[in-house]
Amino acid sequence: MIATLIHLFTSMAVAQAPAELCKDLSQAPVALESVTKITCALAKDHVTSFFKKSDPCLGKDLLNFEVDFALCGNESGFGLGILSSTTGTISVEKIDQLAREIVRPLRANKLYSSSLNRPDLAKLLREFSLHLTANGVKYLSCVDLREAAAEAYSRAKVEKRVGECYQVQTFGGVKYVFGAVAREVSVSFEDQKKIEALFGPRDKSYHLGSLDSELVLKNRLTIEDLKELGSIRKASELFEKATLLRHDDAGGFFSNIKGEFSGGDQLNCALEAASHTVFLRSLQQKGLIQNFEILDPINRP
Repeated sequence: MIATLIHLFTSMAVAQAPAELCKDLSQAPVALESVTKITCALAKDHVTSFFKKSDPCLGKDLLNFEVDFALCGNESGFGLGILSSTTGTISVEKIDQLAREIVRPLRANKLYSSSLNRPDLAKLLREFSLHLTANGVKYLSCVDLREAAAEAYSRAKVEKRVGECYQVQTFGGVKYVFGAVAREVSVSFEDQKKIEALFGPRDKSYHLGSLDSELVLKNRLTIEDLKELGSIRKASELFEKATLLRHDDAGGFFSNIKGEFSGGDQLNCALEAASHTVFLRSLQQKGLIQNFEILDPINRP
């Protein structure tokens, strides 16, 4: 009798509001947990369809630890963002809230505590929220969100629509409360291939200049170190030319007054160093940089 009533209750719940029931019921009876799985599966289709059409680099930015934690970190007992419980869920209302907060880091935000403004990602979140709302979805699974974003990024790379995605930081001026602005930019498949090709066969010849010879004789660097360092320099040059870093003008922090104060893409030395660090660590993760350790930029007053 009890089993029959439970079955009847779950059947009625699914029939009445399938998309709205995808919420965190971890403390609920087992029967209600099964309802959550069923209705989250219905929301998953709408999540997947959105990321198939959105910018894969911005989708990848959702997997950034601080962004993932803002969305999903409080949904489990572990509070570890992308490493958190696979049963966590998120409301569309929370997505709307993050979209508003992610471009005003100096205020007392409830979700996003990073010092980086992310205007492009805020736009993506707003579009995502509208898409879900139009399809009657109010709750979705954090796991479905991560998987859809990661799959869209992987597919873009396989189809050679994107070579790689990198984060570039600029100064936001008044428009973004004089804070740093982070944007996910894509390097084409062709340009990324050229960058990685610079770290080709390790047995290629290398001409030692006078400074190189001195470094080798003093046992400060080996010839292999110098080969890799040369590749890093050329790769960094290609990286700049392939991204908005190519618009950087010489002249110091105030080289572009209009951009500096109205929210343009001013590139001071600290933010450019941060952008290059992201680039170099990506090369290191691919196994291309082997002889050097990539450290955080050193900030001086």
